Amino acid sequence: MYNVELRGKLSSAVCRMEDALTSNVFSFFKYTNRVIFLKRYLESINIQITDDEAKDAAFHFWPTYADHTEPDLVIIVGDYYLLFEAKYFSGFSGKTDKIEAQLVRQINGGILEASTYKKKFLLIAITADHVYRPSIIDDIPAEFHHYLVWTNWQNVAAILNIILNSEIKLRNSERLFAEDLYLLLDKKHLRDFQGTDVIEKYLPKLSSYNLVFFQAEKSKYRGGFFGFSSNLLVNESIRQHDVIFYNDQQTDILKMLHEIKIEQLPDIIFFGRDRNGR
Repeated sequence: MYNVELRGKLSSAVCRMEDALTSNVFSFFKYTNRVIFLKRYLESINIQITDDEAKDAAFHFWPTYADHTEPDLVIIVGDYYLLFEAKYFSGFSGKTDKIEAQLVRQINGGILEASTYKKKFLLIAITADHVYRPSIIDDIPAEFHHYLVWTNWQNVAAILNIILNSEIKLRNSERLFAEDLYLLLDKKHLRDFQGTDVIEKYLPKLSSYNLVFFQAEKSKYRGGFFGFSSNLLVNESIRQHDVIFYNDQQTDILKMLHEIKIEQLPDIIFFGRDRNGR
C-alpha cells in the first residue's frame, strides 16, 4: 500500500483519506517488532508498557459500539484500553441538537468497553497539527479531560527517524518497511523540523560560513519551526559558545533579550520562535 501511494498511483481523494493513513501507520505497528516500534511509540505519549505486553497487544480496527459509534482503532495492551481517533484534513465532529460530540461519544463508549476488560481507558486523539490546539477539547466536559491524550502524525515520523538513525538492530525487511512509512509521511508533509543535529555530518561543508539562514516562509516542511534568527542579540557571557540552540522549555530567551545589547552577531545557529514568543 505504501508504494502505490508513494508512486502517485492513487487518486488525491484516496490519499487524503484518514482511514487509509490510520491503516498504513498502525498496521506497521501491528506487524513489525512491537518492542522496538509500538512500545517506543506508546512511551512517546507517556504510556508505559513492558516488552511482553507490547508483544501481546491486541489491535481492533474500526470496532463498533452499541450506539453505532465507530472509533478508528482500539489497542488493548497491558493495563490499558486505548481508543485512537485519527484526523488528517478534517476535524472532530462537534455536538448537534441530535447527537453528542464525536469525542464525547467515544469516551462514553470506551469507558464502558474498558470496564468489561478491567482496563484503564484513554482516548488518543491524533491530528495533523504541529502543536496542540485547545479547541480540541471545546466539546468535552471537564470531567472527561483526564481521559484525553493528544498527539500528531509528525510524532510517528520523529520516532521512525530516531530508530532508523540509531544503533538499534533491525531486520532488513523491517528497516525497509520503516523507511517506506517515513517516506510516506514525508510525502504527506507529516514530519517536523528535527533540530540542528541532523546537519552535523555536513558541518565540514558549512565551516566556511559565518551564519546559517533559514527562510521559514519558503519551506514546506517547517511545521512549528520558525527559522534561524538573523538578529539574535548576545552578550559576552554567551559569546564563547559556537552554537546556541533554543528550546522554549529550557531557556527563557525573552528575559535574556531584555538584558543584553546589540553589538555583533557571533558564529551561531539559532532555532526558536519569534521574539514575541509566538
